[in-house]
Formats: sequence, C-alpha cells, structure tokens
Amino acid sequence: MRVSDFANPYQANGHSQPPVEPITMVTMPLDGQKILPGQLYRLSVTLNNAGDEDSTVKVALESQSRNLHQWCNQPEHWTRLPAPQLPQVSRRQTLIFEIAIPNDAQPQTELTCEVVLHVQRGGYLQRISQIPHTFQVMASEQLNELYEPAFTITPYTSPQQPLRIDNQTTNSGIREPIQLHLTVHNHSDRVDRYFVECVGLPSDWQFQPQYSQTQSQIGIVPQANSVGVNPGEETSITLAFTPPPIPLAGIYHPTIYLKSSNQSESSNQPERSLMSVVYFQIDEIIQIQPQLVVLQDKVSNNYPAQFIVELSNQGNHIRTLNLELDEAVSAAICRYRLAQEVVQIQPQSTASIPFVGQPKGWWRRPWWGKGKDFPFQLKVIDQYQSNPDPRILPGHLTWLPRPWWQLLLVALAGLGLIGTIIFLIWLHFLRPPTAPQILEFSAEDSRYQEANQDMVRLRWQIQNPQQIRKIKLTGLGEDGQVASGPLVYEFPNGKLPSTLQQFCQLESQYLSCNQVRSDAFAPGKYTFELEVISNDRRVKPTKLQAKPAEVISKPSPQVKLLEPVHLVYQQTLPGTKLGSKLNLPKIDEQGIKLNWTISQPQDLAFLNLIGRDQEGKQIGNLIFKFEPSEKLPIFLSKYCKIDSAKQLLLCNNFPTELKAAGTYRFELQAIARGQTTSAPPAVPTEQTPPPQLTEPIRVEPPTPRIISLKLNGKSASAKVAIPLKPRQAKPQIVQVEWRVMGAKITQVEIQPAPGLVPLSGKFDLPISQPGSTNLIIKASVPNGESVTRSVTLEAFQTPGPDPAAAIQKALSANQNGSTPKQVSRTSTSSPTQPSSKSLSGESVGGNRRNSSQLRKQSGLATEAKSPQRNRLYPVELPPQF
Repeated sequence: MRVSDFANPYQANGHSQPPVEPITMVTMPLDGQKILPGQLYRLSVTLNNAGDEDSTVKVALESQSRNLHQWCNQPEHWTRLPAPQLPQVSRRQTLIFEIAIPNDAQPQTELTCEVVLHVQRGGYLQRISQIPHTFQVMASEQLNELYEPAFTITPYTSPQQPLRIDNQTTNSGIREPIQLHLTVHNHSDRVDRYFVECVGLPSDWQFQPQYSQTQSQIGIVPQANSVGVNPGEETSITLAFTPPPIPLAGIYHPTIYLKSSNQSESSNQPERSLMSVVYFQIDEIIQIQPQLVVLQDKVSNNYPAQFIVELSNQGNHIRTLNLELDEAVSAAICRYRLAQEVVQIQPQSTASIPFVGQPKGWWRRPWWGKGKDFPFQLKVIDQYQSNPDPRILPGHLTWLPRPWWQLLLVALAGLGLIGTIIFLIWLHFLRPPTAPQILEFSAEDSRYQEANQDMVRLRWQIQNPQQIRKIKLTGLGEDGQVASGPLVYEFPNGKLPSTLQQFCQLESQYLSCNQVRSDAFAPGKYTFELEVISNDRRVKPTKLQAKPAEVISKPSPQVKLLEPVHLVYQQTLPGTKLGSKLNLPKIDEQGIKLNWTISQPQDLAFLNLIGRDQEGKQIGNLIFKFEPSEKLPIFLSKYCKIDSAKQLLLCNNFPTELKAAGTYRFELQAIARGQTTSAPPAVPTEQTPPPQLTEPIRVEPPTPRIISLKLNGKSASAKVAIPLKPRQAKPQIVQVEWRVMGAKITQVEIQPAPGLVPLSGKFDLPISQPGSTNLIIKASVPNGESVTRSVTLEAFQTPGPDPAAAIQKALSANQNGSTPKQVSRTSTSSPTQPSSKSLSGESVGGNRRNSSQLRKQSGLATEAKSPQRNRLYPVELPPQF
C-alpha cells in the first residue's frame, strides 16, 4: 500500500479490485436511423466523467465511406472533461456531429461509421471505446415507414449483468415493485401513442406499466393505458414488476413490447412492435429444517422402532438432500432401514421419510433394568452446496429387558457356577497384589516466564516401583482440555527408561524424580496429572493431580500514544497563501501528520494505520512489516527511532498525505509476532489487540473568492441599465460571465437563474420586459462560510417617434405644394405620457396581443416552421449540482 492512497478520501481501501473506466459515451439517436435527401442529420454524443481527475478526450467519426467525409463538416472533436465537483456525481458534456445530406443523394444508400472515444494519458491517445452507427438514405415517399420510434430501458440489463433482486419483503409480507424506466422517442412527423406489453413472466409475478401523465405535452389528451408523444418529443414509462413474496431462484428474462398506434394504422401488420428483453436474477435462499420425529423408540424382539424424518424446505430453490446413517456405535447390534436415501424437495414444502430400526441377536437382549440404549446419527447433506455442512439428527432406540421369568431361570442355573468361580479366585489369589502408590507429585515452581523460554518442570515420588509398567504425564488447561502431553514413559521389565535416567533415581522401594521437563511452553495455567499403570492388569491405575503452575507470557507491543500534530488544519486557495482562518496551521502536500509511541518494538510484526472519515468509512490503510533484524522499515526510518534503553518506538511528524477538507480519525494497531501469520485483518480479532484511536481531526476548506463578474464582457457595477427598443420582437440578450476561486467542494449559485453552476462559466440571460432584476452570485463551502455579490439590472424602454412632430412635418409638406401622405393613427405613444386608451384598458389588451405575437415570432413560430427546434435536449443542458 502506498502512502498516496490517503490522498483520495473517497477511495475505498481493502482488497484490490479491477480498474473501472470512469469515462463513458452514449450516442443519440440510436443505430439504424432512416433519413431523407436534403436533411441535416445530427448525431449527438454524450460524455460522462465519473472519475476523480480531469481528462482530455477526442471523439472522432470514422468511416470508410467517402460520402460521409464529404457530408460531415467536422468529423473530429477535442474537449476536456472536468472532474466532478462533488463525490459520486458525474460531469456530462454533449458533442454534435452534423451530417448534411445533399438533395441529389442516391436513395437506399447505407452509410456505416463508428464513433470512437480516445483519452489522452501519459502523452499518448488511448482508444477506450467505439459505438457502431448505421443510417440509410431513403426516398421521400418512404418517410412514413422510416420514422420508427426508438426506446431505451434503464437500468441496463444483460445475461452477463442481470438486475439482482433481494429477498426481503415488507412487514405485511408484500414485496416492493421493481421499477425500470422506458424512454421512448417519437421520430415520426405526427403525434403517436404508445403502450407497453410484457411477455414471459411467471404467472405469480405482476406487471404494471405506469404511463407519465404529469408531463402531458401540448395537444395530447392523457389516457390511463397509453401515453401520447408529439413529433420529435420523448417521454418516460415506468415498468413496475412485482414478484411474489418468495420467488423461485434463477434468472428471469421477460420480453417488453412497445407498440405504436401509428404503425398499427399505417401497416398491414397490426401486431408489429419494438421489443427488448430485461433480465432479473433472484438469489438462492437456503433454509433446510430437518427434524427427527419419534413414533416408537422402545422395542422388543417382535416390534421395531419407528421414526419419521421431516425435511422442510423454506427456501426458493429445489433442493436434493442425501440421507446418510452414521451407525458406527451400534452397527453390529442394530439394523436400520431408510425408506428413501435421496430426497428432492420443492420450495416451501415438506417431505416425510419413514425410518425404522431393529436390534440384532436375541442373546444380546438385556436381562433387567430400564433397557439398553443404542444411539445413532442421521446426516442430512445438501448436494448443491460446494462445501456441504451436514445437519446431524441424533436419536436412539431402547431395547427393553427380558421378562422376569427368564431372569429367574438363569439365576437358578448360575448359582452353582458363581460358587465355583468364587472358590477358584480364593484358591489362586490368597492376597491382593501390591500396587504402586504415588507419595508426592508437584511442580518445581508455581510460576515460569515465557521470556526466559521456560517450561514447566515436575517432581514426584512413587512407592513400589518394581510394579510400574507405564507412567503417563498429562497437562490440562484452564478449560479442562489437554494442553500438554500426554508424555508416556515405559518401564520394560521394571527398568528405568532412558528419557528419565538424568532426572530420576530408582531404588528398591522408591522412585524419586526431580526437574522432569514437560512440553508446556505456551503462556497459561496448567494442572498436571500423573497416572501410574501397574504390571498387574487387575489393579486400577493410580492418579494424582498437582497444584496449578502458570507460564507467564512476555509483554506484547502496545500503542502508548497516538495523537495528531494539529487537531485543525486550514486549506488555502490555489495560488495564494490565504485561507478563512489565518491562525490555523496550513495543510501542505504531506497532509495530516501524526505522532505515536509504541512499547516493546523488538517484538513487533506489523503496524496497521487506518484512516476513517466522519461516517466511519475506511479511506486508507498503511501496513508496515517489521523484520526480526530489529531494523525499521525504510519509510518509517525517516520519521521514527527506537529507544533501546526504554524499549520504545518513537515516531514524530508522520505524513499521511490526507489533505482533503473533512473530518477524520486514525487507528493504529500494534501486532506482535505470533499473533498473526500474514498481514493483519481489516477488523480486529480475538488474537489481535484492539487499535488505538485519535481524536477527530478537521481540515477546514478555504473561504471562496469571487474573482470577476462580467456583463457583456465588461466588469459589472452595482447597477447596470439595459435599454429595450420599442416593439422589439426578440428579447435583449445579456451575457453573464463569472469566475470564482475556491476548493473543489465550493458551491456556486446564481439567482434567480440558473441555480447551481461551476466555479467559472457564462450563460445568456434574456430580458424582454422593462423592470428591475437582481442578479446574485453566492459562493459557499460546507462549513457555512460564503461570499455574495449582487448586480441590479434595470431594463427600460427607449422612446419611439413623436406623433406631433410627424403631423407638423406633413403640414409643412402640404404648404410647399406636395401631396400630403396619410398619417398613421397607430403611432406609439411616449412612455412618459400614456394615452387615454391605455388608461381605459384597451392598450393593455393590445400589449398582451403584441407580447403574444412577439412570443410567436421569437420562439414558437420558429419551432413550428423548422423541424430542428431552437432549444436544447435534456442531455445538452448544463449540469445541475
């Protein structure tokens, strides 16, 4: 892991992942367009930058057709895609390739090209992606058959990338619908109506299209079961798929049909429609619940034990289970029989398998008591699991004892035999055998040090050593399990074994041993048990436990101190040394710096430094490995040193290179040798010590500065006058240009329009009516600091020609003998002297009619005459932050 991994706070650290290309490209219209001679064909290319740095790209239109290079005036575009201002927000930019089809173009001509995306990296262009595109020049009489609708479904699904659906339901047991969005574009020259059908869904699924009625277009009557679209417009249809509460696992691929009313009317094939396939994936739910039901577990010679194995499949996939009987304990005595060893269970169903057991051998039947139990285990194994973990169903059957009269007969017949056996025992064994006895057994010391590589040493003394056949030494841990040994010492023919000769002395009546080594090296408490086994097998072994002895572990490395050099840092503006708070330390390229102190550095194996943001999400991870040579890692040697006298590792001013604005915390974990065999895990375990935490550290963003605000290329003052001509058909355009200096998280807002904007840019502000408009630009950062600048735009109407001057000019011409011209009565009155008609309301209506005519002349009339409307598509609008 490099130190530079802390440079991006939004980068998720952990396991390495394959790189994902942050720049994507989408073309509109779709492939296979039909056009006519004399038309201007526009191919729109939308670029999205979801990465964390700016990129310079080249988009080229490549084709082997000579006609395409002659008809396209600019087959190549260069542009620069800036990085997103906010995390997880992409930057989008649209380019247009214009292809002018001449009037004499040959119909039925098919042109094939590729839209190729290149990204400049490392001083050379890298080809990222290409999208093939084909369009065909058709005759004029085929216009109605060419403009077929185009539609897309988002999110995109494929057999290799299906839409994954979780298996969670609401509290009422009803699943939330899965919503896809279908965008349809009407390429025809008349109003069309579309409706959607879905084929291929299971019967327990529900499909409900939701047609958009809130954004009804001009001249379209809304209908509940379809949606109308004006020529050249587009709309969105929501496709709602509602699966059952527990759908079956697998991949579903229903077909979506988009049908058009125009195609049904103009075509001889009413069923003609566009279609697309969507893919859903339901993950498997494995919930197998086996149960052994006991019908009769007490048996005699005539009636077997009866059980039922109930297997319940509460998942969503067909499961095939194997039933295996583990009868190692009672296989030679009992016979078991399963009705079925392989069972296939449907989802949400239960299977019952009969199971019987019968003991074998009448002579093995018990004579008295409550009977004899024969345990067994039934294993349930799932065939479809890669690492099957069988479910164990324990059970037992009880073989009832014989009737009392059989026991009486056997007792009478055996009395004579018992008496004979007693007499033979007394005859051959006049006295009990002499058994060895343990007189003393203890540890040499109650405490041992792991740092000195000590092991627990024991001592004992045994009487009658000539009867010893074997000595067994076992050490038990605190949990009662075997933690040391067992160590076994054999005494062949009563001789001392070679492994004990240097620790023991064998005499005629006693065996004395001191400083006998055990294999208890690991830290912990041990309770040793000495077992002496006699040569005479009739004598029970003698056992004795010693008092507990403890091996004390050596101290492990610990983080004694972890603190930042400063708790608050200040970012500065690019190119300046100024920030919002001059008394705070400035953040530099080394970012936040840390100091720490760690004890016992000679036993260190790893140092794990983790950085987290304000939400606790991990943003970086540094792992330093320490070799047994007591040398520091190369990178730490610049900032750390080892104090051998105090056994401390001291590190000062360690750079993290984390300099982005925000709130962070750091964790430092010291792992000793032996606690882990590989790199430390991301989450502390029981074997690894908990990490040491720092206090929250803040990096304050700088206060932004408004560098410039220009209107029509000139620096804007507090108040700007905008003159409007009388009867002006088009609105007056004021070009607003701004430039703000600040960090990447700075938000710039312009009111009353367009709202959130980049740090720098420009737009056209249309003004058509006299009045006052306040243009406010505000730059702010998340901590609340902001700067504001406002400009007042005063729009006024310049005066028109004077009617009295026109009449005086006509009278002068009449006196000179010339024929007077008819003076128009509709001359515009002075804005400072309103006429009587305007006071009575007639002029107001005229102004309304004039404004309506101006709107028709400036916008709507132009849109009606030309098929290429003078407005932006949604993909061409500037990004909204």
